[in-house]
Amino acid sequence: MSPFTGLLMRDYRITRNSFLSNTIVMVLFFIFGISISSYFGEPAGTLPIIIISGIMIAAFHPISMFLLLKTEGKNQLWLYSPRPSYMLVLSKFVVLWIYQLILQLLFTTYTIFCLYWYGKGVYPAVPVGTFTEIMMFINVALLLVGASFSCWVTLCWTVFHSLNRYPKLKPFRALIVILIIVIYNTFETLMARLDVVKDIITEYSIQFVSTPSLNYDGGGWEVMLEFAEVPVIPIIYYGFMSFLLFYISTKLLERKVEV
Repeated sequence: MSPFTGLLMRDYRITRNSFLSNTIVMVLFFIFGISISSYFGEPAGTLPIIIISGIMIAAFHPISMFLLLKTEGKNQLWLYSPRPSYMLVLSKFVVLWIYQLILQLLFTTYTIFCLYWYGKGVYPAVPVGTFTEIMMFINVALLLVGASFSCWVTLCWTVFHSLNRYPKLKPFRALIVILIIVIYNTFETLMARLDVVKDIITEYSIQFVSTPSLNYDGGGWEVMLEFAEVPVIPIIYYGFMSFLLFYISTKLLERKVEV
């Protein structure tokens, strides 16, 4: 067994019970959506369930990463492990990605069930090819969004504990982490207002479903799908930022941070 495989198995053992609990909750949530929609005779009621479950999946990776890092804070693995810090962090990302892919498979299956069988009378008739493209985009987006927020969680966690090395700053660790987030978001917002940046952002885009909504026509609720242009440059930018945050976090861990 390779060292990285050993780390994967270790992180799997730590997180499997939590993942199982999340999976059960999501399945029960899907069953609830079908049950309540059937009770009121409104298949369109499954749309909020689809949207909320997508948000839950996007939040799964960063929340699980925080809990996993919190567990690591108790055993201090990186203080004694001969493995590179990037390998210690990457194994967590991979395990959580695998879990998230399983949740997204359930999410996709539920969406197919609602769109093409249970709610086919109220959902628009989307060609299979178009639906496949949409779901591929959604699933990739969920993976990237989850990873991006996890990188921020990892950075904030490592910065917070790295400040233990400086007694005068230790009481202000939480404030410093908050300031980092506020300053970055302020800078990003100001940059996004520049005309030259706006032109770059809107240079390349793809068409995608942006605003699924419910419409009442007097006889019942129907699901409406609208398409909009989604810019590509921000996706590339956030991908680069995620890599940069991951790199900075691993460098901070290399300093043998003690919690």
